Amino acid sequence: MGRLFILITSLILTTNPALAQDFVLREHLGRTWSHELVSFPLTPSQLEAVRQGAQVVGPKDEPIPSQLITDGKAARLAFQVTLSPLASQSYRLDKSAKPKAGDIEVQEKPDRWLIGNARVGIALRKKLQAGEAPLAGVRLASGGWTGGA
Repeated sequence: MGRLFILITSLILTTNPALAQDFVLREHLGRTWSHELVSFPLTPSQLEAVRQGAQVVGPKDEPIPSQLITDGKAARLAFQVTLSPLASQSYRLDKSAKPKAGDIEVQEKPDRWLIGNARVGIALRKKLQAGEAPLAGVRLASGGWTGGA
């Protein structure tokens, strides 16, 4: 579905220096796209900006989580978008934007690592005994832990 979305949207990398880092999506089919993964090829200057910490900023001037993809071919930037029927939306790189803070916490215990947030967590064993899996348990939203594997 995401690849179809890329094919039916228009990508415009403008030549205007003030807008040279804009990514523009236009919806032409009259349908709503929710949480669709899109990716855009990056120019060398855009790639350098991303490597120096530039964040994707959405149409409401909010930072959008993104992922730089470098697979030996041209570098691409991927992120999720929601687009209304027949709408256009612009996204840009902004060096002054701060990424959204995550709520992931990591705790080191003598025998395991605890990784989680307010809703869920996992415990990973540091050393495995015979027959043990790395996953020592899962913390549920209730705060209770499941047994390990």
